[in-house]
Amino acid sequence: MKLAVVTGASRGVGNYLATKLLENNYKVINIARNKSEFTDYCFDLTNTDEIGVLVKEIIKTEGPPDLLINNAGIASMNHTLLMQNKKIEEIMKLNLIAPILLTKEFAKFMLKKESKILNISTVAVPLLLEGESVYASSKSGIETFTKIFGKEIQKFKLQVSCLGLTPIQTDLIRNVPKDKIEKIIEAQPENREFKLEDVWEFVIRFINSEEKNMNGSVNYLGGF
Repeated sequence: MKLAVVTGASRGVGNYLATKLLENNYKVINIARNKSEFTDYCFDLTNTDEIGVLVKEIIKTEGPPDLLINNAGIASMNHTLLMQNKKIEEIMKLNLIAPILLTKEFAKFMLKKESKILNISTVAVPLLLEGESVYASSKSGIETFTKIFGKEIQKFKLQVSCLGLTPIQTDLIRNVPKDKIEKIIEAQPENREFKLEDVWEFVIRFINSEEKNMNGSVNYLGGF
């Protein structure tokens, strides 16, 4: 049985992907900030100084994963001048620093096996959405990290990729005004609402791919 580590799998996209992985004979370890029936390791990923300790504990208990999905993240739809410094730091820690550190620490044990790391981004990056400068910047950072880290590991069996999500009907966007969602969909090259099944279609293609052409790639739902 293969092992997957998924961050933020207690709800939304992460929970859906964790469920699909279970259906596909994966053992899934969920790292989440809040306790739930799905949480295996209750850990606040903004506590970046302790991420190394967390990874060592998981490796010791479960062994090296075959798949790491850095899904946990936080969005803030607000203009930079209106944001509190603490919120900006939280976004950068959770969306950028934490997945980089998780990738760094887990990758040490994944290099010599056929394994995959998937980072999650957003179409807010190519669309340059007003009011999402900090959020999009954090995700742009993880996209750049994916591209360059892919080059750094190209001699090994490990592969990394990044998927940018468009608005999908989850708890995260249910409070977003409908007109804003419609404008985002209209701005996409592929003008339609995407579903959780579309996310899984990419994930299963990536984890089953034996080709190296996906390593270091950044992909978007929405046809960018």
